[in-house]
Amino acid sequence: MIEKVELSFKMAGCRTAPTDLAFILDGSYSVGPENFEIVKRWLVNITSNFDIGPKFTQVGVVQYSDYPVLEIPLGTHDSNENLVGEMESIHYLGGNTRTGRAIQFAFDHLFAKSPRFLTKIAVVLTDGKSQDEVKDVAAEARKNKITLFAIGVGSETEEDELRAIANKPSSTTLLLSGTDFTSQSPEKSE
Repeated sequence: MIEKVELSFKMAGCRTAPTDLAFILDGSYSVGPENFEIVKRWLVNITSNFDIGPKFTQVGVVQYSDYPVLEIPLGTHDSNENLVGEMESIHYLGGNTRTGRAIQFAFDHLFAKSPRFLTKIAVVLTDGKSQDEVKDVAAEARKNKITLFAIGVGSETEEDELRAIANKPSSTTLLLSGTDFTSQSPEKSE
């Protein structure tokens, strides 16, 4: 059963609590440039709700297709304005979908390098059609105390893969269409 819910990362902690937050964006051909732009707008809207800075939330962004690209390292911004500007300038990659590689990359290049011992959250935005293995790498990230959210992009998402990525319970698995991103009213998988 699919129902509408308001998306809020308050479920993972207060917006001012020190948190390392990574967004892992699927930039593959199956997502497409139009959905990718919708994801970027959603990312800007969500991030605007956080206090950004060394004592608060640090945001990093990885985009992936065949290979992951570190678009925004953790800790490089101390204000929402600078962060939003850099998010808006991310260019769509295109290519295949290697979600497992991207999760591993985020662990190795964002979380493992962070000197802060605090809440670590990764939000994977994908159509859930990975061409590599995601279940084991997601389990390893969770084992290292990274909370994983999986958000389906577009109308043809693979729910089983999204559930394999996300922490349990399934409330961390959300399915969104283009209109849901712009209104911030995602569909929650039940």
